[in-house]
Amino acid sequence: MVFYEVQRKFPEVSVWVTDSDLIMIATRQKQTLDMARVANIVKSDPSVRRDFREFLHSETPQGLLAYYVMSTEAVRKFASNARRNTDDHPLLEFHAPRQLFSDTRDLNIDLLYEAKDGLLPQGAEIADLEAAYGGMIEPFLVFRRSNLANQAMALLAQAPKKEEASLQMAIAKLNMDSGNFERAEESLKQSETQIKPGSSILGEKEELMGLLYQSLGNTAESKRHFERSAEAEPDRPIPLRKLAELAAKDQAWADAAKWMERYIQTNPQQLGHHWAVLGDYRLAAEQVEQGSKALETALRIDPYVYWGHFRMARVFEKNNETDSAVKQYEFLLRYAFDRDPDIYLKLATLYKDAGRKRDALRVLTKGRRILSTNPAIYRLYREVQSAG
Repeated sequence: MVFYEVQRKFPEVSVWVTDSDLIMIATRQKQTLDMARVANIVKSDPSVRRDFREFLHSETPQGLLAYYVMSTEAVRKFASNARRNTDDHPLLEFHAPRQLFSDTRDLNIDLLYEAKDGLLPQGAEIADLEAAYGGMIEPFLVFRRSNLANQAMALLAQAPKKEEASLQMAIAKLNMDSGNFERAEESLKQSETQIKPGSSILGEKEELMGLLYQSLGNTAESKRHFERSAEAEPDRPIPLRKLAELAAKDQAWADAAKWMERYIQTNPQQLGHHWAVLGDYRLAAEQVEQGSKALETALRIDPYVYWGHFRMARVFEKNNETDSAVKQYEFLLRYAFDRDPDIYLKLATLYKDAGRKRDALRVLTKGRRILSTNPAIYRLYREVQSAG
């Protein structure tokens, strides 16, 4: 019904989907898409390039094409049996509330994809088919359209290629997605023989190797390949984050902080949280001053970041600055009340040790209500209640 009414006034329509939204581009003139211009915009702005990686799951600007569904003629056919929605008969206004609490998204998306009219939008000007078909594969796999990912790979095999390894990397991605790690490893090793020194895809290939070996539980190999990826492409975010996590798992806190600091320099989303994690690593490495400054930075960037307040509270506790620790925990009790039972336990313990029984019981009563199955909160509540 929506498609039909929009197309009555704006005949040329293209339909796109994202993780949560449906996008219609409706015009009275023929639509064109200059992918070379899109690519120039993305490559010239690091923040847009980051957003493509984090939100569109795409290594290349051309990955945007994975979100295309259909164009004018397919939309017209799809909406041909729709009823009119007019001022006199506003059917949409009254039908929509009936489905308000129904989870119809997957059904709607499936219906749209049944009407999909090809991988490339009509009117698209695409000079680099290798980048277009290769860039679509990762987004298709993320939103579980492996059939479309396979179509893209088949078309990539036929497209002119600047990088022969791009096909083997696409095959590896498809096999990793399906759990066929042995075949993925074969493809990536074959791609190694095709990649020239200084190639623009070397960082991505090493990252894929790192992810593969991490999935296989081979930590040493995954770490080696993540390091090679970071060397080939210093601002590539995933290897930096993975190296920080692997170092933290080994309790190599100084290394974890080093890699996390480099990851933060890529300006990721949830920046405040990552500063708080850096602070945590610094504190674990007994770099107290640097750790405290990182936590302060986290809270300056995002005053509500949970881990920043929690770790800052622990620092105050360690320094016997009870009032400051209480302030941090009380903040979390208000804004992250269902996040972690430790908030209730640590705050109530501070109150109990300070002889503030009423405040301790207030905290634990709320904890019993919010986290009703936590035994530690119940035990501490009984202990405080029975204390003189």
